[in-house]
Amino acid sequence: MQELKIKDIKRRFKNYEGRVGYEYPKNMFLFFEILSSTLSDTATLKELIFTIQLLVNDIENRKCGFHNSSVTREKFEELISRLKAFNDLPMVLSYVPRYIDEIADATFAREFSRIYGQVMLENLGVEPQKEDYGYIEIKKDIIDISNKDKAEVLAKLYNNSHPMGMGMAQYDPTPMTVEFARKLLEKETYFSYLKGRPLYIDLKDNIIYVSSYNRDNGPQLAQQVISGCKNMNDMGKENLKKFETQIEEEIQKQIEQEIAKKHKEKLQAKVQQENMVSTASTRNHDLDYLRVSPSELQPMRRLIEESGQDISEDTLQFIKSVENEAYPEEMKMLQDIEDVYELEDAYEYDLFELTIARNKDWYIIYGEDEDSVEIVDIASIPTRDREASQEIHNYITRVINQKAHNGNKPVTLNAKEDTSYRMIQRMVNNGEYEIVEDTPNTWEDDEEIKMHYLVLTPIIQRDRHETK
Repeated sequence: MQELKIKDIKRRFKNYEGRVGYEYPKNMFLFFEILSSTLSDTATLKELIFTIQLLVNDIENRKCGFHNSSVTREKFEELISRLKAFNDLPMVLSYVPRYIDEIADATFAREFSRIYGQVMLENLGVEPQKEDYGYIEIKKDIIDISNKDKAEVLAKLYNNSHPMGMGMAQYDPTPMTVEFARKLLEKETYFSYLKGRPLYIDLKDNIIYVSSYNRDNGPQLAQQVISGCKNMNDMGKENLKKFETQIEEEIQKQIEQEIAKKHKEKLQAKVQQENMVSTASTRNHDLDYLRVSPSELQPMRRLIEESGQDISEDTLQFIKSVENEAYPEEMKMLQDIEDVYELEDAYEYDLFELTIARNKDWYIIYGEDEDSVEIVDIASIPTRDREASQEIHNYITRVINQKAHNGNKPVTLNAKEDTSYRMIQRMVNNGEYEIVEDTPNTWEDDEEIKMHYLVLTPIIQRDRHETK
């Protein structure tokens, strides 16, 4: 019979209390401290869950039922008043499986998460896998799903996830069907929270990173769930690759046709306006243009945007090279970084909270947490053209503005006075942002590099035609 040593809970208090308010709710550890005082030295899985139920029942009834010691009663009263002030009991309960995962072995934690989900969170828990089709794990928590149906993978991962944190407010216990998942994937591929359930998965490609999913839902749970998804066939990888190639070719064909169509319309308008040639001549010009090779068309600039574990080695090398050209030596932070995970220390965000957008001569890095969207770095090569400046402006005023506005969050950044600060001022003058705070400072100990810490409120720009 699996048991949890209660002293393990108590021992971890000193190590984890400092993370309250960041990784865990404010009242998490007082809840566990009272829980520990009501248990013996060890507790079976059922005893632990039953005791949690009793404590929650006491909290809801505002009565310290079976807690006999005066010390426990005092702490219970303190917990009641704090829960009333912060109103975060649902959030505390949603984080319990993650904490048990950190203090118990993998088998105990996984089974606890399943039963706790059924009993406490009204979740279906881990679906029993009737068959094991296996999975391909390239590295730890990096799964190759090229031989799986992505819609089935999404549906099963969703159905086996339990609500956490603020997601409790949006939680919907209805299971997801494969058909519904397929429709979702037609619109988007990255899911952080979906109806209150933490997923943090991106199904854009055939490689899926599941470390964040397992952290929030249970150790090795994603591997267990994916192994229950059928393999498409023995040739699944090759067939899927051929299919993707066909799609890419079709998309490229459509792009070329669209470009040709726009050039054709422009040519027709010019011919009609100048009245230089007859209608027959116009048709001939059209046909001549349509025979132009795609390689002769004007190349298009392509924005690359990567987040979390999808940030590639190519992107890391690119931002290092741009930083090397753009910044003076004392401001270079990335030159010694060799792995994308080192970005966490450089910018003080978890990797899954970071996004990098870039083009051929510039990049923007921003982090998003529960409180704000912070632009942590903007850089471009000194020889960038006017188009690049406009792209940086557009990305901040459209993508970041929209993201912050939707989340009701401010945008923050520490802007260099002679570069990005001027750009932000133009955005403010254009009515795209409002400055809430502007605190002058310097770059670390260098008094010559003037900076401004800014807190901005995003202002959504409506279609000008609608406002006339």
